[in-house]
Amino acid sequence: DAVNDVVTKAAEGMRFIQKCAQLCAHEAKPLIWTSPIGLPVVHAYEDYNINRVRIFLYDKEIKPSDASKNSKITDDGDVYNCIMVNLRTTPKGTLDKMKQRNAAAPNFIHSLDASHLMYSVIAALDEGIEDFMLIHDSFGTHASDTCTFGYLIREQFVAMYEHFDVMQRLYNATYSQLNDNSRMGMVDFPESGDLDLREVLHSHYAFA
Repeated sequence: DAVNDVVTKAAEGMRFIQKCAQLCAHEAKPLIWTSPIGLPVVHAYEDYNINRVRIFLYDKEIKPSDASKNSKITDDGDVYNCIMVNLRTTPKGTLDKMKQRNAAAPNFIHSLDASHLMYSVIAALDEGIEDFMLIHDSFGTHASDTCTFGYLIREQFVAMYEHFDVMQRLYNATYSQLNDNSRMGMVDFPESGDLDLREVLHSHYAFA
């Protein structure tokens, strides 16, 4: 709640992305976009046929008195604990509309973070930095290169969002996929807030 109160544009953006995914899913189409680095992304969670099956797991720590229903107990008192699991088998050829909607914003943001990471590494390589420890949106290198790499990370972040209007491009990509009836349901993408991107260059805590 606090984040939504303070960072209102993030909440607006999330709702817009969800709406795009929802409209596409209504037509049984995946949400498709191209990340800033140029990677085509197909956001598709298919419905699958599910078989419910039993599996038996041996654990010497489980006592017969603690065994689950339908477990197998040997004459020696060993327990093969029975667990029911859902086994996903074949796709149905339809999309899971709930997952399409709920996962759209996180996956969209992940693609932006991944693009930023790649731009940052490319810029660092141009500056002679060759050793990295990277986890999604966390960056590491040798201590001697930390200051230089830190500035490049911020610089590439600003450059990417100054030159790549992510919401406009998602709007265009979604609009081009939809039929005329669904296009009527398209909402305008959120207007940019008043954040000065150039301030990120001076932020001490922008990235880990």
